[in-house]
Amino acid sequence: MKTITLFFVLMGVGLVTAHTIHVPSDYATIQGAIDAAMDGDTVLVAEGTYVENINFSGKAIMVASHYAVDQDTTHIARTIIDGSQASNEDRASVVYFESGEDTTSVLMGFTITGGKGSKNGGTVFGKKINGGGIFCKNSGARIIYNIIRDNSAIGKQESGGGGLYASAAKPEGYFLILEHNKILRNQAESALNDAAGGGVWTDINSRVLHNSFIENSSTSETGSYGAALAGGGYANEQCLFYFCHNKIEGNACTTNRQDGISFGAVITMFDSNVFQDNVFLSNKNLGSSYARAAALTVFKADSSTLIKNNHFKGNISEGDSQWGAALFVDQSSNVLTEDNVSEENVCDFAPGLYYFFSNGVIRNNRITRNEALRHIGGLCTYKSDILIDANIISENQSNGGAGGVWLNDSKGIMQNNFVLFNTGKYAPGIGVFKAPPQAGSALEMDYCDAATAREIVH
Repeated sequence: MKTITLFFVLMGVGLVTAHTIHVPSDYATIQGAIDAAMDGDTVLVAEGTYVENINFSGKAIMVASHYAVDQDTTHIARTIIDGSQASNEDRASVVYFESGEDTTSVLMGFTITGGKGSKNGGTVFGKKINGGGIFCKNSGARIIYNIIRDNSAIGKQESGGGGLYASAAKPEGYFLILEHNKILRNQAESALNDAAGGGVWTDINSRVLHNSFIENSSTSETGSYGAALAGGGYANEQCLFYFCHNKIEGNACTTNRQDGISFGAVITMFDSNVFQDNVFLSNKNLGSSYARAAALTVFKADSSTLIKNNHFKGNISEGDSQWGAALFVDQSSNVLTEDNVSEENVCDFAPGLYYFFSNGVIRNNRITRNEALRHIGGLCTYKSDILIDANIISENQSNGGAGGVWLNDSKGIMQNNFVLFNTGKYAPGIGVFKAPPQAGSALEMDYCDAATAREIVH
């Protein structure tokens, strides 16, 4: 065992010595090294495949590949923790944080694969399975520079977090840092109930930065949420959620029942959100009935939510009722959506951007070349109070309704926009439907270049 001495004063009492424990030279298994470790130690793992399921056991330690030593990224793919041979099918996650850990517990530089998740409740009708790759409950963690691939959380009851699951009874007390990971081909599935977070499910405070979410999936009979990531849980908790500089590509959400509902690649519920500098490419929502955004859904977000400088391209929603392929803002307050690009997205209604029973500002976005199979090629608001300012809405196509903008039973101000070269059956540029009649509440329009539009007011 090699000793690295880190001298610092601890509570004015004395000095602490941290050690590096090597696997396999000091201990044959990663879990053996964790069991021997003390807070502040590092478990350093050589390249190889380790067929085991590990538990941090509440320790403030770093478990890392040799990437931590020399930042050579080839170590990540060559240092594999394979959890496929768990002795207990109800405890088949690859990595566990479940003893009150926080962000001083660090997992760095591994490939995490083969996990099948852990039983996390259920009924007589079947199990609820969560956390195929990583299971984090009533705890926090720092998970950085890993490949989390080919894990699953499949149960009959509500299941999810195929790659990673992080949840707590009091979520405001815990934090997840998820940075610089590749999260790919993970799966969440439920036979009887909802499935959420094919890649990641987190309903604790989360910082999710510089990750790639590729080809993850969520599939269920009734409700499918967040093929790449589902955040915020299903109760009215107020968490902080930062989702920035991520790539979200080729993820798919599916519901099989005709009355099922599905919400695309990323969904957050009830959180204070920041979505900034992300790229959403070619994600699909394959719901058989109510298919909301293929890329991003923000549900019941509060007034501190920012959606800024994201790029939405080529996302597709399919189903009987498809809304907002790129971005769907649902029942949210004072959301600022600015400096985004939404292009070449496809669905029934408003593939570029849809505000539904929501309030906020839509400013300086470029919404272009989107295709609505039925109504509203670019931007739609429904029963919303919106400032729509300084956007470019161009070359969108609709087979019905407005080609560029459709303002349905909404109020607010639309100003300084360019609405150009859109095509639509009833209003190529801007359509206004059932504006509220009371004084001061109708939508006002000013300085909008709508040369190709004919305004429709019913």
